[in-house]
Amino acid sequence: MITILLAIAACDAPRAACDPIRHDLANASMTIDRPQMPALAPEDDARAGVKRESTVGEAILAPRPGADDDPVLSSIFAEVVARGGRVTPLYRTLALSPTLLRAWKTFSWELRDGASAPRSVRELMILRILQLAQAKAEFAIHEGLGLKAGLSPNQIEHLAHWHRSDDYTPPDKAALAVAEQIFAGPASRPAMLELKRHFSDREVMELTMTASFYVMLVRFTQSLRL
Repeated sequence: MITILLAIAACDAPRAACDPIRHDLANASMTIDRPQMPALAPEDDARAGVKRESTVGEAILAPRPGADDDPVLSSIFAEVVARGGRVTPLYRTLALSPTLLRAWKTFSWELRDGASAPRSVRELMILRILQLAQAKAEFAIHEGLGLKAGLSPNQIEHLAHWHRSDDYTPPDKAALAVAEQIFAGPASRPAMLELKRHFSDREVMELTMTASFYVMLVRFTQSLRL
């Protein structure tokens, strides 16, 4: 199962409230009454260019059990604990390379906290990617974050059929089209130009980076069976 660390959502709340390492499914489920993740029909997969392969099974790598007196890991793990979080299997797997873990943490937190693109649009893109990846636990977490960011229940319920739904604005649909294309492969020039019609250059960069980051993350965690 993909680790709950996929809750690195871009968030307007303080980092302590949004830190990906401290979101677990139980806590997220306590505060928001959510429908089940909308099911994907085969035609939805085909339209989005998705191919399915089981990612169930024992983890490929043995996560690092502790910091082992490594100063870099000790610093990172201490920061996680100090913020009320827990060091999950994803962090412990990334900890096989302490310097890479540090760089990953710095980048992912800045992508979340430093982005100017609308949080609701970012959450829509993330939700669609998690839906396509069939990452149900992580979808539930981002469903809660999306609702808090201003998404409506209908926008989440109809996500698999966004292209023929009136629940989404033209900017929403431009972002969702790019998210789908990035999940399947590089986004097309027409899709990117349509995104650019609705957002500033900085926002286009941030939205493209957000989608790409979450695709990378689900590919990484599912490949390693985390």
